[in-house]
Amino acid sequence: MLIIYISLQTKFFDLEYVTLVCYDKFKQPRKKLDGAIDIPYDFENLSTFGQIEEEILSRDLPKEWEKIEIGLICYQKTSSAKADHFDLKSSNAIMAFVAECKKRKNIQLCVYSAKQIKRKQIICGSSIIEDDVEESVSKKIRV
Repeated sequence: MLIIYISLQTKFFDLEYVTLVCYDKFKQPRKKLDGAIDIPYDFENLSTFGQIEEEILSRDLPKEWEKIEIGLICYQKTSSAKADHFDLKSSNAIMAFVAECKKRKNIQLCVYSAKQIKRKQIICGSSIIEDDVEESVSKKIRV
């Protein structure tokens, strides 16, 4: 008789939370908009921009932010509005972000408000002229 024991091992991820804030990129100096949310990440398995973006897009964002610019996500090392923003496009930038998050607890992810195009509704007025109505027209003759 052959008995096989199978050991099931469940791995629980150590999730860390990073605060996500939004800036109005059309105001100078940069203006941080109201609202912030915490985004969970497993830093041991975080390696692509897509993972960061996917986690942000899966959340309900504050109404005050309206629309955000997809594909432009940065991080800052402090919560100051004047802090430098570091782009997260390259794999080296992702590695630097993960390293900073492991060292510091006040790292913030930054997104930017998308340009809002406000269109004014133009209402054109028209007048209707009825052909079968006679109008009295006085003619003046100039001499």
